[in-house]
Amino acid sequence: MVFKYLSNIPLAEARSQFLSTLRSKNIRSETETIKTINANHRIAAEAVYAQISAPHYNSCAMDGIALDASLTFGATDTRPVTLQKDQFQWVNTGDPLPENRDAVVMVEDVIEADEGEIQLFTAAVPWQHIRQIGEDIAQGDMIIPSYTEITPAIQGAMLAAGVLEIKAIKKPLVGVIPTGNELVSPQTDPREGDIIEFNSTIIKGMLEDWGCEPKVYPIVRDDQDLIAEAVYKAVMQCDFVLLNAGSSAGKKDYSVDAIEKNGEVILHGVAIRPGKPVVLGFAQQQSKVIPLVGLPGYPVSAILVMEELVRPAVNLLLNKPDEEKTMVQATVSRRLTSSLKYMEFIRARVGNVDGKLVAVPLNRGAGVVSSFVKADGIIEVPQNTEGYEAGEKVPVKLVRKMKDIDKTLVITGSHDPLIDELIDLVKIKWTDSQVVSSHVRSLGGLMALKRGESYLGGTHLMDEETGEY
Repeated sequence: MVFKYLSNIPLAEARSQFLSTLRSKNIRSETETIKTINANHRIAAEAVYAQISAPHYNSCAMDGIALDASLTFGATDTRPVTLQKDQFQWVNTGDPLPENRDAVVMVEDVIEADEGEIQLFTAAVPWQHIRQIGEDIAQGDMIIPSYTEITPAIQGAMLAAGVLEIKAIKKPLVGVIPTGNELVSPQTDPREGDIIEFNSTIIKGMLEDWGCEPKVYPIVRDDQDLIAEAVYKAVMQCDFVLLNAGSSAGKKDYSVDAIEKNGEVILHGVAIRPGKPVVLGFAQQQSKVIPLVGLPGYPVSAILVMEELVRPAVNLLLNKPDEEKTMVQATVSRRLTSSLKYMEFIRARVGNVDGKLVAVPLNRGAGVVSSFVKADGIIEVPQNTEGYEAGEKVPVKLVRKMKDIDKTLVITGSHDPLIDELIDLVKIKWTDSQVVSSHVRSLGGLMALKRGESYLGGTHLMDEETGEY
């Protein structure tokens, strides 16, 4: 067995090296023609031009009467104009403008008189309440430029302009290969030593959100040849391949070998925690470049690597800009220590206490996926920084919307199952609100109250006679 040693490249440098390598290999996506009605959230591969004008005829914009505006000139409150029934036509919104008419008067401004005549007390202006040909979009106008993400409004504009199909960036087919002897399907009743394989479901959902088409392969056992063979199969079928677990430097970690056998390793090891043992590489099939990424097996590590390194590469394939997360300054509720070697990502609950944003760190374990379920934001501790002191303001990257965080009730202290039931009741009663509960024991809760970092502090009291809480 050849021992492999991980590098410790800073995150920004690793991301830049990965993306620049893919660009230098002329990575590009395929395109396909799709129906406009199915194009929501897809990326246009080329500029889209109007095939017809919208509207394509002079259209009445109001219910009322269509007439020659010149017949109404001089109408006032004291000297109304009277029109005979052959001098106007009743119209509805959307009707074509009748011939020899150049204005529409709203029905509420029309006074009906005897024998079909009408009276008007205000003069009409030529082309009032008429949508002229091309008022919205003129034939030949560019509706959207290349690489625009399609929205429902854009779909509507394209259909109104006669565009029934567009050329779009094809959704990248991303292969996800879970590996490990200990993994079992979620449908399996796990025995001692078995680990339910759920990472692929998380990864699949993230890829779908980003505009990809994921393909999850069967679990592959810890066998060097089997893993290399699985990667080869995925490279032949997919546009991007993710190998989950086996990315570290242990005796049964074969991701590096599998990527080397099928392509080229760009780097192995990034100075982040969790997520350090990531492998970044690529394979090449004739002119096609396929990014290869060995994800760490721990779920939190895998999620962070997906966000920080895989998503930018997916955006490169889709010609999409990277999405900027909202960054805020929040007061950290307890002391955070960090290694100087890594940039550390710490999940946190975030709430607004009397106008002050408070960040309550969650369990740091790389395998604690529940911390991501509860997280409102990520505290980023830069490399070469020892950490933060309690009460210090820290940068937090939000994963929830600010308007939701502003409606959050912060509870800190000793935990009780009753608090979980309270959280559920609050959510049922006020669906736009939430309760953030941080378990820091009784004294920690009291100190948080004292510092103004919590609305409530849970405390367990012990009966000295019985020893019960």
